[in-house]
Amino acid sequence: LSFLLTRTIPSPQQQEYIVAIGESVEDLTFTVNYLLNFSVLLRENIELESTPFRPAELLQSMIRMVQTKASTKKITIKSDLDSDLPEVLEGDVNKVYLILFNLLDYSIRTLSENKRIWLNVGLVSLKEQHGDAIVRIQMRDNGDGLSRDRIDFLLNKENILKSDKTEEQQRAISISIAKLLADTLDGEMEVKSKPGEGIEFVLVLPFKIGKPAEVTDGSTPNRRLEILLVEDHFLNLLATKKVLTT
Repeated sequence: LSFLLTRTIPSPQQQEYIVAIGESVEDLTFTVNYLLNFSVLLRENIELESTPFRPAELLQSMIRMVQTKASTKKITIKSDLDSDLPEVLEGDVNKVYLILFNLLDYSIRTLSENKRIWLNVGLVSLKEQHGDAIVRIQMRDNGDGLSRDRIDFLLNKENILKSDKTEEQQRAISISIAKLLADTLDGEMEVKSKPGEGIEFVLVLPFKIGKPAEVTDGSTPNRRLEILLVEDHFLNLLATKKVLTT
């Protein structure tokens, strides 16, 4: 809501209050996300689920989720999907979503203003007879980058658990979470970077090929379709509706 208010014409005093509210909410969100990530690192067993999803919709949903935060720093997010990617995949979409969110969140928090983030989702291999697809997700930015030693440190969750809980370390936990979840999904995550040359995350994840629901006029889908929107606070509902309809 504070972001929407900044797009109106508030008085100087109201603008000051709006900025203060936005910063408070951002601090709280950052703390909650850190605690959730830390709890994932401490788990010994992470349960997996498999549901059909559309990669295009997942990517669009993820970008909408972080767009407001990126806009406040004038960060541009560009994305594209390869044309040979299956329309529907099956896998643990919630884990994939969490991986992408953590990596995008890390980049947005560490980038300075007027930077860019590029996202590409493509196909590595397809075995239609077995219904298998290997998908590559690349994300890169044009920020300050990281040294090889720093990358190796961040990819080891034990280092994160033992390190001081500074704000920088709290941001860095996002990379450890993404790596842990990629491993849990029997995938791989590589981090490429040099100081001053930005950072690139490359994910290679296995999925099953899903089957799109077939719907024609006057008929019912050949499988049940489910759409769920959950929101327990009227202010969040108001803000979400406003963002999605403007």
